[in-house]
Amino acid sequence: MTTNRGRLAVLLVVAGVVVTAALLTGSSVLGLGSYRTAFVNKYNLTGTKLNSCDACHVSGDTGDWNTYGDAVKGHIGLGIDPALTAVENLDSDGDGATNIAEINAHTWPGDAADFPAGPSPSPTTAPSPTAGPTATPAGRLWGDFDCQSGITIGDAQKIARDLVDIPITQGPGCPAPGAAVTVDGTSRLWGDLDCQNGVTIGDAQKTARDLVDLPVSQAAGCPAPGAAVQLGG
Repeated sequence: MTTNRGRLAVLLVVAGVVVTAALLTGSSVLGLGSYRTAFVNKYNLTGTKLNSCDACHVSGDTGDWNTYGDAVKGHIGLGIDPALTAVENLDSDGDGATNIAEINAHTWPGDAADFPAGPSPSPTTAPSPTAGPTATPAGRLWGDFDCQSGITIGDAQKIARDLVDIPITQGPGCPAPGAAVTVDGTSRLWGDLDCQNGVTIGDAQKTARDLVDLPVSQAAGCPAPGAAVQLGG
């Protein structure tokens, strides 16, 4: 049972992880603050429903990205304004309306059920996210704790939340936090990024460090962060 002092220590450490990652990248890793302001100002969205984190994130969870947010994230190395421009003519949610048409109509560019009024659009195939490696249908990515959108700062947050018994969301079929799994024939614990001492706050820290290209230590034979792995029971 985690003591109150232990819970507080874990929360303080993960807060430091998030702040450090944001400072090292020179922008908000979470996509909040300056990114949201840039989006709202670029398209004059003040006072509309799109003035919300939900424009890019799965509703209620800023650690996960919707299809529009994934598309923007794939170009974020250009800077936020060019990244937004680069995806304007895509149809990220596959509902038949381009992202810029949805933004101008104040509908969600990452939600196929919400599109501009008019004739029913013809569904199109949403593009695959361009950033980062993707897991094969029979596999997972080592370090993608929630099995959603690859490894993100949301995985570090969710490791810390689970350690203090705060509920988290995961993709369908994702192993439970700390579950024993067979990874490429070797017994591991899901979420134990460094394959040392089980799932700890150190795994959250190392996830954040790896996202900003800082070195992390792992036990011998441990899969590298982001490596595609095959899971067994």
